Amino acid sequence: MDDQSYAHTPYSILLTKVFQQHVAENGKRPTIKEMRTKLAELRRDDETNLEEAYNRANMVLKNSNELNYQLREIFENPKLDDLTKTTPIFWIYTKALKNFYEKHFVIPLSGALPDMESDTSSYIELQQLYRKKHEEDKTEIKDSVLSLLEELGRSKEEFNQQYLDTFVKNCKFMEVHHGSTKKFDGKLYIENQWDPKKINGINVYLAFLAISEFYKAKGRFPTSSDRSELRSTTISMLCKYPEVNFPEGLEKILDELCRAQGNELHNIGSLMGGIAAQEVIKLLTNQYITVDNTMSFDGIKSYVSSWKL
Repeated sequence: MDDQSYAHTPYSILLTKVFQQHVAENGKRPTIKEMRTKLAELRRDDETNLEEAYNRANMVLKNSNELNYQLREIFENPKLDDLTKTTPIFWIYTKALKNFYEKHFVIPLSGALPDMESDTSSYIELQQLYRKKHEEDKTEIKDSVLSLLEELGRSKEEFNQQYLDTFVKNCKFMEVHHGSTKKFDGKLYIENQWDPKKINGINVYLAFLAISEFYKAKGRFPTSSDRSELRSTTISMLCKYPEVNFPEGLEKILDELCRAQGNELHNIGSLMGGIAAQEVIKLLTNQYITVDNTMSFDGIKSYVSSWKL
């Protein structure tokens, strides 16, 4: 290739070629260091595409067969093995997606191609390849959905092309959320391997539960003079779950809530109200991913965390 053609070769092509060459010569997948060493050897001048390839070398090393935990959880849902005439259509599409994965060990290609350094003709050609594969995958999912509807004795009119387009495009990020009105139960420590360092914000949540217990008993919020009594309330609450120890750092948050005496900071109240409103909008518009299912905000460290109860 001449220098101009070389400089406009999309970085995804460079990554693929280097990866394939390494596997052919060594019989194994390269490491990120080996990928970047080879890419550095290919540099002729100050090519932007090579720089993009170097910075994104980890992309080609990802295992395409590996599912994220959300999809694994969905594929293990017993509803997929017990489809009926009344099963919501979502699970029909999901079953078709699972069939696709079990056949090809990858999920359908979304068809999306990011911007990259390239000339117009090369980019369009690459884009057409992606879209062609995306359409082929989508057609296979469609055939599977129609086949499942027929097996279940359901009308093929339930199939919706627009729904399929959205489903295949976003299936990589798909999640299923099950609402709950529970506050705290013993399953929390099992699902999250009870470790406050892993469950950021859990101390904030537990402190508010303790405040709630105190308020039920006293009809008021605790003050600084109630610090020891609030600790006792918290310990009593946690004693119901012998596997859960008094977490490190919880004591400081209890003291802070005693100091606040039930008052709310306007900026924190406004922020939490905005978050709640955002969740309502997600549900009303049926767009974006909702919080699943408990969330806390630490205004001192400025981070949000969520986990399942």
